[in-house]
Amino acid sequence: MRLGSGQPGGAYHALAGDLAAELNAPIAVVETSGTLDNLNKLSSGEVDAAIVQNDLAHYVYRGENGLTRFSDFQSLLPLFEEYVQVVVRADAGISLLGDLRGKKVSVGPRSSGTYYNAAHILDEAGLTEGVDFNSRYLAQAESLAQLRSGDIDAAFMTGQLVALNEDDIVRRLFLPLRVIQSLSEQYPYYKPTTVVGPDDVSNPHLSVTAYLVIADSVSRNDAVAITREIIAAWPQLKEKWPSLGDLETALVSHPIPYHNAVPAELARAGYLEAMWPIRALISLSLLAWFAILFVCYLAVRYRTTYNRLGETAARGELSLSQRAVDFVARIAPGIIAISAAVITLIISFWLVQLTEAAYSQTYNIDNEFIGMNLWDGALWLFSFVVSGLTLQDTLPQSTWGLLIANFMALVGIMGPITFIFFLIAQSNRQREKRMKGETCSTQSEHVLICGWNEKAPGIIFNLTGEDVDAKRDITIIADCGDESPVEKYNFDQRFVHYCQGDSSDRDSLKSANAQKAKTAIVLCDCKHREKGNLTGVLTVMNLRTIREDMHICAELAFDKNIAHFVACGCNTLISPDKLIARMAVLSTVSPLLVDFIFDVLTYNSQDQFIAESVENVEKKTGEKIAGEEAYKAHQHLIRRGANLIGLVLGQDRERGLFDSSFGGGAAGEGEDKPFFLPLTTLKGRSTVLEKDNVLIFSARNRNAIEQRRDISAIEQCKEVTADDIRIHRKKPAGILLFGEEEFPTIHEGLNVLNDQTHLDGHPAPTRLMTHQEITACLNPDVIYSHIILLTNKEQRSSCSNDVDLNEIDATTILNTRLLKKYFQQRQPDHPVQITVEALNAKNREMFKTAGATGIICSLTLVERFLTKEIYEKSQILDYVVALLNVTDRVHLYSFEVQETDGICGQPYAAILKSRIEGFRLIGWLPVTQRKALKNQTGDFDYHFRTVIGKRITQTNVQAGDQLVVVLDRRKSDWLKREDRPAHGDAVTKPKPAAVDDYDDIDYSTSL
Repeated sequence: MRLGSGQPGGAYHALAGDLAAELNAPIAVVETSGTLDNLNKLSSGEVDAAIVQNDLAHYVYRGENGLTRFSDFQSLLPLFEEYVQVVVRADAGISLLGDLRGKKVSVGPRSSGTYYNAAHILDEAGLTEGVDFNSRYLAQAESLAQLRSGDIDAAFMTGQLVALNEDDIVRRLFLPLRVIQSLSEQYPYYKPTTVVGPDDVSNPHLSVTAYLVIADSVSRNDAVAITREIIAAWPQLKEKWPSLGDLETALVSHPIPYHNAVPAELARAGYLEAMWPIRALISLSLLAWFAILFVCYLAVRYRTTYNRLGETAARGELSLSQRAVDFVARIAPGIIAISAAVITLIISFWLVQLTEAAYSQTYNIDNEFIGMNLWDGALWLFSFVVSGLTLQDTLPQSTWGLLIANFMALVGIMGPITFIFFLIAQSNRQREKRMKGETCSTQSEHVLICGWNEKAPGIIFNLTGEDVDAKRDITIIADCGDESPVEKYNFDQRFVHYCQGDSSDRDSLKSANAQKAKTAIVLCDCKHREKGNLTGVLTVMNLRTIREDMHICAELAFDKNIAHFVACGCNTLISPDKLIARMAVLSTVSPLLVDFIFDVLTYNSQDQFIAESVENVEKKTGEKIAGEEAYKAHQHLIRRGANLIGLVLGQDRERGLFDSSFGGGAAGEGEDKPFFLPLTTLKGRSTVLEKDNVLIFSARNRNAIEQRRDISAIEQCKEVTADDIRIHRKKPAGILLFGEEEFPTIHEGLNVLNDQTHLDGHPAPTRLMTHQEITACLNPDVIYSHIILLTNKEQRSSCSNDVDLNEIDATTILNTRLLKKYFQQRQPDHPVQITVEALNAKNREMFKTAGATGIICSLTLVERFLTKEIYEKSQILDYVVALLNVTDRVHLYSFEVQETDGICGQPYAAILKSRIEGFRLIGWLPVTQRKALKNQTGDFDYHFRTVIGKRITQTNVQAGDQLVVVLDRRKSDWLKREDRPAHGDAVTKPKPAAVDDYDDIDYSTSL
């Protein structure tokens, strides 16, 4: 083998001679002028191997820096480091690279390694040749001579470290660490290193590496032989050349690709220890592969079978091991397909080796596939199949070998692509089945929504929104046909699952995993509305038998079926008609009360009503309140940003059936067993709390009470007295009701609330009214102050989509506009307030434009109640219904503060902590914050404040504020007394007033 070395006296020539002496192989050392000459002789075939500097070899291999491209050679081994050095005259005043400016600098012979190294360093330092310094192109020996003679000031040299002593007139200029790091990151052939000087100080250097390279024309057998000889003689060579590198790190960096024989020979000699763990890992992987195939076979054999009726056990009834077997059986085809492809590739590679061996033997030529071991073969196979590239472009030489290799490439490319498409198809099929509701639910402790109607989307968005206490998993069980509700409404699929089926069918409920559901909401299904409550009753019955402790709430289609739901075990019944009727009556007191109810029932960043047991409140606050009076518990909650509104005492009652009353039992049954106690009575404030009692309070969220607040504003203010309270209300006129049969049943309640008013009830209009029809509904002797315009119940219950809702709303909007215009002409001096029912909350602005002053979004109202039901388990529902129940005489009231009122200028905190019997502040709308509290969602107009906190910028009551209070009208006999209560305890003389004169009554006490 002919080895290109270098000039005599140089390191390359000396190392080449030692290689020829130490190796058993015959080596002829060829003298050359250096790296470029060696590469030229490799290209021309004059030498078979050469010692080269890796940066110049990199340029030639890639054809960079104006050098002719030649890439038919490969690296064998790295030899030693060559340092890029800057040597300067000691008296030249050069201590930094920048000091070379204006100096005479030798940068090495043109096209030499030193020349390119110098160019990179000077460019990194911002120095330009011929502009900032004068260049000389001298070899290393001549550069040193001219440095010492003073002809030049500095010189760049690449090679072994130049020996300098302390008496020498030249010295070494160390490169800045910044330059070394930058060049090492930019170019693969540079490497940062350190050299320990005579003073034992480590100095940073930039180095390149001398490599032994071999021409591609050398046969693989010869390349393997020479590599093996060098590795065997490496210890002896290292004794003569301590600068030789370690073979353990020989493959770390190589700008020129290695010959494929090098890694195998280094591993064979034991220098690549890391190969053994890889081999062990591959062996274990093969064992695991065969084990997986065997498991797949067993899973397919023993997967769940069907009985003679074609039925399988419900998912929840299968054992964990059987479910695991079924899962493996489902993915077994994919695993087997991948395994078949891999086996095909291995067999193909074995055939390539056989054909290449026969071809080489026939034509007596060297072939790289001959003798390729398992690991080299696996590496070649992987690189070729995955990328189409191979190590050193190794390809078969025979025709059959090339054909088999092309087949392998086809398998390698099409196999993964086919598998990817298989996975995509499987995913799409699974997603399609999920969207269609054909997959079983795997959720647990979830909310089960049985049936589907226009309220369901709002309920789901409320339960999975960002502002709820905790997002709930939801499973829908309904027959929505080909339309998927999850896809149509873009529900979050992490929380919402759809199962298609009849909710009254037991098997369908089991497919929705009803046995693990925590709560169920039974809706009036659109497709079964003609059956009334029958489907809902059957659904409740099946749910109760599937899981006894499930909390079930149902939407009531007809009130007459209450007993059936109760008998089947329903916990809560929500009647939309009764809710709407109560809200409509409340709107005659103040339209803003409708906003207040919507606000406190909505989960958002504003204040809301919350129910917690005394025990849970103690855990969150760390304060013991059980055994204390309710008023003291109220003081504890105020300090934590909460406002106690009332108590729930009866735990054994039937809840959520809309017979809630502050009197106890069903409405009108007396006060022997009170379930609810508002903090408007002495009895309510003095009640001793027990751990199972439930506190109804308002706060920003459920966990707000965990943090203690700044209570200085509350502690410093004095309580408001009864003398400061003055409620203004003008004598009401007539009320015109366009509703249905439930209004006559609360006629008495209207009389109690509005005193002596005229009430006319008429069916809800289903089309555009005429002036004649309106006139026929009116009493000519009555001045009307309120109009309540509700939709037809049958039309409302038959809605199945937004189009139906908008059609009904359109009729109501037109009738609202007509009524507004009609009454402006009939009684121009007496404005009329119109309360309307809107089905679609998106139409609120159109109702306002038409002249509506109070808007009840009936569907949204039911959504809010059902959402609260999930989190509060009837406590909030019952209490709010009791507040809306005007026949109890304990109800909500809203009034506007005037400048002459005694509470004007008082802190809200003073009213919250007051103990005026019959009066309780639960919310307010500050006049200066109405713009900031404007609701942007469209469900209602304003947010209300209910607690004291930093978010209240207006801390004192001002004229124009709207206060929401709970009034206990059972204390109205105080108006006839000669005294009035002070602070809820002392009794003083009240201001006389006639009971029947309601033009301007001073409710000084607490009506």
